[in-house]
Amino acid sequence: MRYEEFEGITHVYVGKDETEQEVLRAIVKASFELARPASPGDNQEMTDKVANSFINLSYDHRDSGYIVVEMDYAQGRQCETYIEKISQGHFILWDHVYTKNRGTPEPMFDRANNILDGKKKSVLSKKEENL
Repeated sequence: MRYEEFEGITHVYVGKDETEQEVLRAIVKASFELARPASPGDNQEMTDKVANSFINLSYDHRDSGYIVVEMDYAQGRQCETYIEKISQGHFILWDHVYTKNRGTPEPMFDRANNILDGKKKSVLSKKEENL
């Protein structure tokens, strides 16, 4: 996954060895992890199943401009993460919503890349075990 900010809008691009679902799930999980917990000591983790519930890639229209991640509060954490699909493999973050309460989105995208890297290493390890 690659991301870049241009004129106040963060663009997200899916990498060649990634799926849109994987990238969006990593962003959702990273947003949750970095959001402030509702109460001290709240160390909940977000499962893939719960993360997937915030993602809607089933829209069957070829035009762009629909929300694929809508994440206000999640398990008591203020995530404020809304992502719009622009085209195949290209999304934008609604920065104006995210930054208002959370600040810069770079840590979230960096964490999402770490999550994706961990998944890739896990797949490679499983392939090596099968050799």
